[in-house]
Amino acid sequence: MTTGPAVPIRAYLESYYVASVTASLGNVYPGFLRSTPENDDLDGHYVTQLAHIRPLNGVSATPEDVVAHFGYMPFHIMSLDRVAEGFRAIVCQGQYADFVNSEVQPGKFVSTSVNQKTGEIQGEVGVAGVAVHRIELTEHDPRVGPNAPLAVTAPQRGPAPAPDQDVFGNWFFTGASSSFWGPIDASDPERVSTPELERQCSDRMPQTEAGRVAMMTGFKDQPPPHGDAIPGWPAKSQ
Repeated sequence: MTTGPAVPIRAYLESYYVASVTASLGNVYPGFLRSTPENDDLDGHYVTQLAHIRPLNGVSATPEDVVAHFGYMPFHIMSLDRVAEGFRAIVCQGQYADFVNSEVQPGKFVSTSVNQKTGEIQGEVGVAGVAVHRIELTEHDPRVGPNAPLAVTAPQRGPAPAPDQDVFGNWFFTGASSSFWGPIDASDPERVSTPELERQCSDRMPQTEAGRVAMMTGFKDQPPPHGDAIPGWPAKSQ
């Protein structure tokens, strides 16, 4: 998690969710926009892995609309394989410990992964509280341009919750999705997540599925403590 392609993958996901919960692309990490293409238009004929490769595509919320988030969001890189001229990562995300203030029970907190009015899991779910992402990236994409910074070589670990420098180097993200891969209007679109991947993801979370369900359901007096950033980022540029 602290060297090689894991560094830009981690920075990408952290940037993505920071921007999402704050409703501002201005809050991504340095280098994120250089390292990603613009989103495809949501016109019904887009390529799924490019529709939301940057956050907030099709989202009408503004920074004035955001609410405070509490807790934490663990990620685990389950696999990293060489493909074409880069890498394909399968990443597990824990969604169960992301909480907001309840609007129906003042003074209580509720997970963003459940029905905000009932505090219960809604709809059909596979494995509770987790999601699987497929991310592809390369160091050989001309869209990076000739002046990309050199890749960081020092291990990226420390007490800071975010890097204070560009850690993307000359990496470029060519696709990212947690739903489908390929044209959205394909007759049989490729699914990113499978029951087997969801189960593997569940097994790599800090809590069991039963523990996650207990954490994410109902209205809580306190949100989960966020603890320190793991592995975190260096306090000073390295």
